[in-house]
Amino acid sequence: MAAEAAATSALTEPPPPPSLPPSLPPSLPPPSSASVVPPTLPIHNLPLSDAHTHWHEAAGTPSIPRGVVRLVTCGCQPADWDGVAAWVATAAAAGPPDGGEIPGRVYYGFGIHPWWAGAYDPATDAGATALAAAIARLRELLTAHPGASVGEIGLDKCARGLAAAPLAVQTAVFDAMLAVAADARRAVSVHCVRAHEETVSALVAALARRPGAGGGGGRLAGILMHSWAGPPSATARLTAAAAAARVQLAFSFQGAIVRAVAAACDGAECGAAAGGASRQTLSVLAQLPPGAVVFETDAPYQPFGDPRADSAWAALRSGTLAALAAAGASSGGGSSSSGAAAAAAIEVPDATSPPAQTPARVLEVLLAAAAWRAMKARSGGGGGGSRLPDATAVASEASLLAAAAVQSLDAIFGPPPPSP
Repeated sequence: MAAEAAATSALTEPPPPPSLPPSLPPSLPPPSSASVVPPTLPIHNLPLSDAHTHWHEAAGTPSIPRGVVRLVTCGCQPADWDGVAAWVATAAAAGPPDGGEIPGRVYYGFGIHPWWAGAYDPATDAGATALAAAIARLRELLTAHPGASVGEIGLDKCARGLAAAPLAVQTAVFDAMLAVAADARRAVSVHCVRAHEETVSALVAALARRPGAGGGGGRLAGILMHSWAGPPSATARLTAAAAAARVQLAFSFQGAIVRAVAAACDGAECGAAAGGASRQTLSVLAQLPPGAVVFETDAPYQPFGDPRADSAWAALRSGTLAALAAAGASSGGGSSSSGAAAAAAIEVPDATSPPAQTPARVLEVLLAAAAWRAMKARSGGGGGGSRLPDATAVASEASLLAAAAVQSLDAIFGPPPPSP
């Protein structure tokens, strides 16, 4: 009880910001009990999806990891694009790993990441020539790959980003990528670091463009905000613009939330100062509806550690996996009786020497998000409340979020909508 009380006090926050819009058109209906537990999934029947990776860069991994039914991999510069296409073709031919039954689906994109934008400065002759050539090649690839998106693209005001390219150059390249995506009616996967207002402004402008007006032939098919850490104001502004344009939008959360939620469960300070996601990020995560929340690993990059075996978070996680396993067994989809067995069954390595970060670890991000949302629901969305949620509540939230994330990724990256 003392640990629970300490954890509750750690969750106390200032009054939350104004609530975000409740849903996004086209709306994603809450999954029914039947769709939450697809019969083909193993053990605890949790359909995992990794909304943002560079998995094509991980040597010896030609397929989707077991347990992951959706995976998005993105190229970051023209030199990377052919490798993306080649890996996707290989993964499609390989099928599910180890003879598994999961019908995984890979989504993929080609883009110019802000860290590589410096070579494409349109204010210089060389940069303008390089950008024109990259745009022409991107258009060719999108024609050859009707299922491809445009990404990873965006803006980055951290020290590394600004050293690679001034914000004005990043913005010019980002705008050019958005225009290509809109003309081809493709989705975008957007990088945004310390440039939330600028990134949202560029996206709002792209969403406001009408097909056939001002030289454009289409509109964005969907938007995925990679590793989102923006404030509620920017989140709400982009949500409203996407809703008005009837463009599917989702905000993706990554491994930084695991450390923050683990700290909160253990009664420690949670937030960026503790090495995890900020309170602002966690506040947004708690407010968004399930259809607007997806999860990612950024694999093979951005590894994150596991909680201590004796921590309150580890106990809640284990109990949640046990609850999911029990639900799977009762529905005929699995037979595991312990949380540890459930975790081991879904986290089968993909290669002899797997990278430190694998898409299968998106399970950890999902569980942390479900636990945080269950905590906030128990405390009424504010800083109150008397105890951590029980594992059954977290398992229920995880099932809902997992199924909704698959639906959301399909809505964003699936076939483009018909012309208006």
